[in-house]
Amino acid sequence: MKRTNRARRAMLATVLLVLAAPLSAQRVFRDTLPWTTRQHTARAPGCAGRECSSVELAWPDFGSRPGPMSRVNELLLISLLNGDEAGVRHRNVASLTDAFLRAARSSDSAGLPWDAKRTIAVRCNTPTRVLLQTDEYSFTGGAHGTLVSHFEAFVPETGARVSDKVMVPLTTRDALTPIVERAFRRERELPATRALMDAGYTFKDGQFDLGLAFLAVCGSSLFVHWNVYAIAPYAAGPTHLVIPLDSVPMLRQ
Repeated sequence: MKRTNRARRAMLATVLLVLAAPLSAQRVFRDTLPWTTRQHTARAPGCAGRECSSVELAWPDFGSRPGPMSRVNELLLISLLNGDEAGVRHRNVASLTDAFLRAARSSDSAGLPWDAKRTIAVRCNTPTRVLLQTDEYSFTGGAHGTLVSHFEAFVPETGARVSDKVMVPLTTRDALTPIVERAFRRERELPATRALMDAGYTFKDGQFDLGLAFLAVCGSSLFVHWNVYAIAPYAAGPTHLVIPLDSVPMLRQ
């Protein structure tokens, strides 16, 4: 059992490092709106000296002053408090963590503790757009946990959401695909002549495409993200690219 727990923890650490490293290494944004990070952590009772089920939450707070960003704060909390079941909404972080820990106590997961980590991070913060990335990891038994990420963008002056189709119109996808593929191959150190299937990637028919990618434009960069399993096996983790808009002329703002 201890060996299984250690292996699961090591896998979690590896997946989160794969996700975080490219982002921390490529700070392509400049902060223009003040915000602070709020955190909430809860652990199952009676677990002193041993592994136990836990919940960790982190999210940005753009302040309490009335205005557009207070609406963004409300939307952030809605996203943060989404339940695991469709349509479930928790009242606050305590309600969310209590529900998760109660489910963990009543589960039959071979004695393994459950984990939930939900983080909303500011990836870009400019006068015209704020880009947020939500990362959700959970382990509720089985061979490994699940990790899912997505982007949300807002206009600071109004608090309005900006859809991915506005940031990256569908009409630009054909011209954009080869540019992103070159960046992808550079990031993964794949020669242009090497078949993607031979390198372990699972693009349909072995052809690079953006069908399963999250795309967002903010500041001077194009953000591209594929979730775990989207284009590669679980062990490969997620794939994240940050591409300067200088090399993407069709998307320059």
